[in-house]
Amino acid sequence: MVATREMLMGNMDVKLFIGIGDETTALAASQDAGKHYVMREGWERHRNGMAAAGSARQQIDARRWELEPLFLPDALRRFHEKKSLLLCVAVCGRAG
Repeated sequence: MVATREMLMGNMDVKLFIGIGDETTALAASQDAGKHYVMREGWERHRNGMAAAGSARQQIDARRWELEPLFLPDALRRFHEKKSLLLCVAVCGRAG
């Protein structure tokens, strides 16, 4: 049953998630919605040269990009009961 459900859901171009109240539906909707990149900023400390006494330290502004879900499953489960999520897949150049 699960394989059939996943195969059916995977072949749809339009998906409408109504009443995302259970964990399985929230996880499926979160995965189908996709991910986006988020820039994380922080500081890194580097030691110049060998680890000798009195060596100078540098503090460098570090930035990195990380993939993050557009919607976390918990956020989807907290949707208002009158809200729904509509996902449309558009494929350019599809021969019909």
